[in-house]
This record gives sequence, C-alpha cells and structure tokens, in this order.
Amino acid sequence: MPGDVSICLVAGGLEIANIRLQPWRYLLGVGHSLKSRGYAVTLVSDGSREPRRESLAGLPLVRLPGVWTFSRGRASFLAGTLKELGPEVIVLHLGLTSFLHQDFPLWQEWPTVGIFTSPIYNLNQLSRLGWVRIWRERSLVSMHLLGALVPRKLLREQMRNSGLRTLVVQTQTTRQQLLEGSLWPGRIEVIPPGVERAWSNCRPEEAARKRKELGYEPDDEVVAYFGSPAALRGLPLLIRAINKARCERPALKLLALVRKRAGVPGQEPAWRRYSWSKNGSSDYIRWVDEYLSVTELVQCVAACDLVALPFELVPSDAPLSLLEAQALGKPLVTTRAACLPELVAGGAHYLVEPGDSDALASALLQAVSELSCRKLVTAPMVRSWQTVGRDWARLLEGL
Repeated sequence: MPGDVSICLVAGGLEIANIRLQPWRYLLGVGHSLKSRGYAVTLVSDGSREPRRESLAGLPLVRLPGVWTFSRGRASFLAGTLKELGPEVIVLHLGLTSFLHQDFPLWQEWPTVGIFTSPIYNLNQLSRLGWVRIWRERSLVSMHLLGALVPRKLLREQMRNSGLRTLVVQTQTTRQQLLEGSLWPGRIEVIPPGVERAWSNCRPEEAARKRKELGYEPDDEVVAYFGSPAALRGLPLLIRAINKARCERPALKLLALVRKRAGVPGQEPAWRRYSWSKNGSSDYIRWVDEYLSVTELVQCVAACDLVALPFELVPSDAPLSLLEAQALGKPLVTTRAACLPELVAGGAHYLVEPGDSDALASALLQAVSELSCRKLVTAPMVRSWQTVGRDWARLLEGL
C-alpha cells in the first residue's frame, strides 16, 4: 500500500528561492502529489556543511554537504543518510551530464527512478546563439554546452550501466531525443507537469479590476511577459519586436512581469537598460519586478490580451509559464525551441524561429489582429498536480 512505501527524492538546489522554478517546481510537485496519496516522502538535498533536518514547502528535508557522488569515492554523508532513512524507492533528479559524474553503484542498492529534466542540444543549435552570448549567459548554457561536447558513445555507456529502473521525462520531445540518440536503452515514461488551480480560477471581474489598476485602457493591446529576465528567455528580443510592431499597431503595449526570487537581491538587468535606451519606450513598456504571489501574478497575466514567451534557449524541460498562460485561455506567442511546440499544441498559439525579431513582430501583429475572434474561445483543459501524482503512483506500483 502507498502508506507503507517510503521514498527519498534526491536533488540538488532544493531551496526556498527555487521552489517556483523548473525543474524544482516539478520535483516538489511530485513530492507533494505522492504525499497526498499516502506515500512517505523525504527530500534529500545539498546546502549544509553538516547533515541537518528541516522542512521545505511542507515536506521533510535532510540537507547535506552534497548529493552528487563521484566515481573515485562515494559521498559518505549521502550514503550514510540513505542507509539511515532506509527508503524503499529513490527518485533521483538527473541531467545529461549527471551520467558523467554519478557513482551509480550507490543508487543500485535501492530501486531508483531517474527524473531527467535536461533538454538535449547539439553543438550547431547552441552555436547559433553566438559565442559571445554563450559566454555572457554561461550560467544557463554551460551544462548544455558540456552535454553537447561529450561523446555520445561515452554517454550511452554510462547510461546503460547506471542501473536505474526507468527514466521519467516531462515531454515527448525529450523522450524522442533520448530514443533518437540511442542514449537510454530502458523504459522511458512521460509524466507531464501540472498547473496550479489559481491559473484556471481567475474570474473575469478580477482580471478587469487588475487591468484598471495597472492603468490600461480598453483599447490598449497588452502583451504579457512573465518569468526570468535572463536574456536567453527572450525579453530583449521581445522589446525589439514590440518596437517594430508598434509602427503598425500604436496601441500595442508590453507588461513585463520579471520574476524576482524570494531572498535573492535584485540588480539592474540588461533588458531594462536596453528598453529605457529607446526614446519613448517608457510610455508603452511597463515592468513589475517585485516578488508577486501566485494570485497576484495570475491576475496581472489575466489582465493582458495575450502572452509572449520567445525563448531562445530552454534551460530546463517543460517551462510551466506556457501551460499557465494557456490555462488562462490567452493566445501565446513563442518559439520552436526544444519542447515549446509540444507544450503549446493544446491552445491558441503562434510559433516563430528563436532569435528572429522580425518574425516575432509579425506574429504579435497577427495575434493581436485575431484577438476579437478568440474572445469566446474557452481555455484548454490543463493537468492538475493530482493527476501527476496518480501517474507517478501507477509507475511506482509497477516497479
């Protein structure tokens, strides 16, 4: 029975500042969903010099000096903690480069399921970003670049010898990449993420009230962006596209809801300096860069007419912002990067090539011109985290 099954979910970076970001949002969503079904879930993460017990978002957490093991020696703290906890199943967070440094014999002592959250890029795809930008955005790109440079033969060998029972991915796109590269010989399960109820429950009157609070007129055509200000998420590109599109649609405006991470000091981002360097841009570009609750964020996005999320690089699989925008029934303009076409397939959307500001401007103009015929279109059905928990429970019961 689920109530008799104890699970350790092992992942680095489980911090309060990350709980609304991917891939941690998915990991915590899985943990909460399984807990609600009677499983005993314990998180194991890094960030402490000595083993320390605490809690994170309502789940018990054991914090250690590290959760990554290396082939020349096991992490004694991690091995000792797992033996003390005695889980019946381990759920292990993985990326492509994890298979280069993990000491998998440790994980073979328990039935272990890997959650693989890394989009797979080749060198040609990354080089299109430009080497100057790759260096500038190295915190986002470095692991993907390393994964692209590692010989596939070595990756295949490491993955085949890992001893994992199965891999779970969030999208069919990533599953297909693993299959086409012949990287994983075993079972691959696709368990997509869920969306919080708040994104489906915003009432029209709440959205109208928030729109008025933000100072927008009924005739304004407001595009929402929400998420990280990292340049490769596409905000500077979107600003350029808005500037071009306004030549035909002067009523077009941009609301940039730039995610400020709780507990992390902010700084003047490059996109803000860029936007303010354009004459008059302050009249039609507005940002909100304080920390917003989920309810506040939902109301701000709902107050807009459409959403634009023009990723140039997807750092972690299945960005939830696309699913959240669709849950509100908003037309979505995005790019053909990684898994994005798959995520938006269920709702009104417009796709452009990553990095193309002219195509993005055209897509914005088309989306705005078609707004009137989409007024009565209902939002697509979205997955709940309860459904995610059901799918995970079926997987675990079949191990």
